[in-house]
Amino acid sequence: MSKRVWRYLETSPLQQIMDHCEIPHDEQTALVQYLIEANENINDSDTIRQIGTDLSTSFRETAGSAHAMSIALGLGEPSFADITRGLKVLLSGYGLQNLDPSRNGLGLNNILYVSMLLKFFRAANCEAGDSRSTPPGRGTRGALASAASKSIVDHPSRKSRYKSSSQR
Repeated sequence: MSKRVWRYLETSPLQQIMDHCEIPHDEQTALVQYLIEANENINDSDTIRQIGTDLSTSFRETAGSAHAMSIALGLGEPSFADITRGLKVLLSGYGLQNLDPSRNGLGLNNILYVSMLLKFFRAANCEAGDSRSTPPGRGTRGALASAASKSIVDHPSRKSRYKSSSQR
């Protein structure tokens, strides 16, 4: 497998999906503005602002004037890349709202993970327009299983551990 494919396999499924989305520039700008406003609103809290001020003072005392920088607390750097990296899947249902998946059982999270991988592979297949990427009659699940088994066999870490008898 190519390094590009390995990078995707090592990246979260949500980040893979976000990488394939073409979000218009105007929408990206609006999202960054929302984050700027959220950071400002958070720093309107006296306690949060005071913690940032105390950290700034401590940093200046530690680093000296050569590296004096002010510190503020926020949700993230106001950039679109930071927004996409910081997004989290939040689940709602059964009387719960915006639940972090880390509070779920493994079974539900496995289903969530596989559903996100399937979404990514569907998007990648559509983007590539390559009907040969999925064997006839196997569908996306077949392509996923094929890619997963190939990734296990071809993974560089396995090549060094499992040498054939002629390579020993």
